Amino acid sequence: MSYEFNFQYSAPTQIHFGSEKFPLLETLIPRDKKVLILYGGGSIKLNGVYSSVTTALINHVSTEFGGISANPDGSVAKNVGGCDETSFNVGLVIS
Repeated sequence: MSYEFNFQYSAPTQIHFGSEKFPLLETLIPRDKKVLILYGGGSIKLNGVYSSVTTALINHVSTEFGGISANPDGSVAKNVGGCDETSFNVGLVIS
């Protein structure tokens, strides 16, 4: 049996490093976009990163999903699976 795949795939990615980049989130992510903030353990809440991100995104609709292990398995997709393709426009991964 022969299979033919016809599709288009786009995965634009921006990577910004440094503590001075947090304020840029407000302008890098348009205000009409819904943001899913993804992170690992609670260290981002202890080191100030979480506060910096949420402050920069104060005018955005956002939801967080934390506790992602360093080598996640299918449980992340299962837990975020309640979100459909219209739930969020931007996935913001904090590592």
